[in-house]
Amino acid sequence: MLDNTGTLVYQWLVQVDRNTGHPTGLRKPNDPADPDYVAPEENLSACPLPYVWEPIDPYCEATSYYCAPGYVISPDSSHCMKEGSTVATVPVTPAKTVAVKSTLFTNYYAYVFSLGSYSNTSSGWPSYIGYSDTFWTNISGSDSTGPMNRCGLWVDTNNDGTPDAVLNKWIGFVATLDVPEDETVFIGIGATTNARILMTNSAGTSVNVVTNTSSWTLYQEWNVYEVQLKKGLNIIQLEGLTTMSSPLCFGAEIYRNTMSDFYNLQGVQFNVIWSTASLRGQNIHTGPNGYSCPTGYALDFNNGSPICRQVLVDPIKQHNSGKLAYRNRKRLLRGEEDGTVEVNVQGEGVGTYFPPIQDTTTCPIN
Repeated sequence: MLDNTGTLVYQWLVQVDRNTGHPTGLRKPNDPADPDYVAPEENLSACPLPYVWEPIDPYCEATSYYCAPGYVISPDSSHCMKEGSTVATVPVTPAKTVAVKSTLFTNYYAYVFSLGSYSNTSSGWPSYIGYSDTFWTNISGSDSTGPMNRCGLWVDTNNDGTPDAVLNKWIGFVATLDVPEDETVFIGIGATTNARILMTNSAGTSVNVVTNTSSWTLYQEWNVYEVQLKKGLNIIQLEGLTTMSSPLCFGAEIYRNTMSDFYNLQGVQFNVIWSTASLRGQNIHTGPNGYSCPTGYALDFNNGSPICRQVLVDPIKQHNSGKLAYRNRKRLLRGEEDGTVEVNVQGEGVGTYFPPIQDTTTCPIN
């Protein structure tokens, strides 16, 4: 038996009385050469295609969920987490910072990377911003315009008022933001040759958001990254590193704005909620002359009372019901997938619903 093609074909034409609307009893073949010919038409209701549905994406049905001892469900319910803290080690010889300025700073473009448009090595697809806006760039070659001249600093280890060539060491500060809900902010950052952003929140400890080591002229750029914050405490470690002795610089700022603001507002209208400009002359937080934490912990400056924090993450565990269920279902036509996939929910979509099946081998009751 042949399968339907979804097309309705008429073999005969029946004569109908125009006055009564009733058939006269006469009929003739539906011949393509006949002026009265009626062409085939698609009619999936009358001639349904031989679709077959199959369940996909199996998982074990749960009766309840739980975390390992000592862990709790994260605020977004995506995993389990355990927080810990310990005292930070105070530096033996703390080092202050000094302001730095240069006609060379940020005299190239400023770039903004939206969330998802960059990797943690800073490769990606940025947008150019503010080429004529001195808040973002220093196109005139001045030592007073552009973001690095606004907030740039470097470490002064011998306290003589000038920056010292501390090479190949990460040096920086910690910004702590406690937010009531998940949100995104933008972080602008620059340094002589290398810059990085590390994040500690409910998603983990010292997660590498981005590390930019792509340019020995990084001090001429200002890179702005849209960054995801999690509900609760977010410890943002912002650091720079130099591999050459001149010019020496590091700077960072956090903006609470939207992506559209970069195209609709002047830089001076931005909401700068944190900047290294206010830390000029202060002791560095992280680096060879900064506070230190045990491996696996991140420094929280904690308003001048430094503490080391740790967030461990672990997958959510479940008690199995002993049944195998399916998240989705796919459609096949004559044995071939046609690209149609539906969520496997009873009463939704057009496909066959596949209920959970008893399978204690795949899903042992625990």
